[in-house]
Amino acid sequence: MRRNNVKRDKIEVQRHIKNGPGSATNTVTRSLTRISTQPIGGLDMESTRNHCACGCLETVEPPRMYLPGHQNSASSEDRFWSKVNKTETCWLWTSPLNPDGYALFWLDGKLVSAHRLAYTMERGPIPEGSLIDHACGVRSCVNPAHLRLANRSQNAENLTKLRNDNTSGFRGVTFCKQSKKWRSQVRHKGKMYYGGVFEDPQEAGEASRQLRLGLFTHNVIDRQAKN
Repeated sequence: MRRNNVKRDKIEVQRHIKNGPGSATNTVTRSLTRISTQPIGGLDMESTRNHCACGCLETVEPPRMYLPGHQNSASSEDRFWSKVNKTETCWLWTSPLNPDGYALFWLDGKLVSAHRLAYTMERGPIPEGSLIDHACGVRSCVNPAHLRLANRSQNAENLTKLRNDNTSGFRGVTFCKQSKKWRSQVRHKGKMYYGGVFEDPQEAGEASRQLRLGLFTHNVIDRQAKN
């Protein structure tokens, strides 16, 4: 049978095994698969078998496909940017996302965070322990201009997704059962700051935003929001 111009032939191989002194000899037959080296699309498989798959034409010892460091080459970079839809603002990832909405890219045999790779390719190595924050708040964005270094606390300041238990629809707003009103509160560096209680959750949300403006440094989305 031919599939993709590669021919696979069954080969019968016989092995003669003695069961011990004076015993009969058994013959064991195994079926092996042989792959022929027929040209694929005009390319001779034998002539390329020991060349690095990145296209540099350097030789490589089988079963390795790439020379060390060559898989993360210009071809990988081209493959990366081919998966990006560059809009006027965000550069949106068009390939799979993880359950939290972050872009994933297959590199050197494993999945990596695409936004971290985009930052590294355009701006250089990420210091150990640092996170990459989306200043735009769009998790699937890989525009290096929208990515910045941040520690864990700074990264949490620019959140766009509400907590699962949020019932107000506004960040930093909870319902106070005692007063039957909406309470404004913001946690910063382990301390809770209160902005008052309100009949309207939207007013409480604005009070919390004003608190964050005074406490946070990386809350770009709060600073872009209209008063």
